[in-house]
Amino acid sequence: MTVRHYYRYFQFVADMLACKHAIIGYMVGTYKEPHYRIDYRKGELCVTYQHSRSLNSVFERIAEACDTAKANKIKQNGTDGRG
Repeated sequence: MTVRHYYRYFQFVADMLACKHAIIGYMVGTYKEPHYRIDYRKGELCVTYQHSRSLNSVFERIAEACDTAKANKIKQNGTDGRG
């Protein structure tokens, strides 16, 4: 097992806390004995975890769903970034 890190900046604390809880739910629901630690301060979320492969793409999908600032920007621009 390798110790890995995931970092993400959030504009709103509520989004960061929602992401934290969603990641906890993912880890507890997916793995029998997950080894992880979640720290946050000044808008930055840091997930430290032990796993044989990187889970950053999973955490990024969770974070994207929790980031209302980005969702509002997409809504204002009228595009979802897919072209």
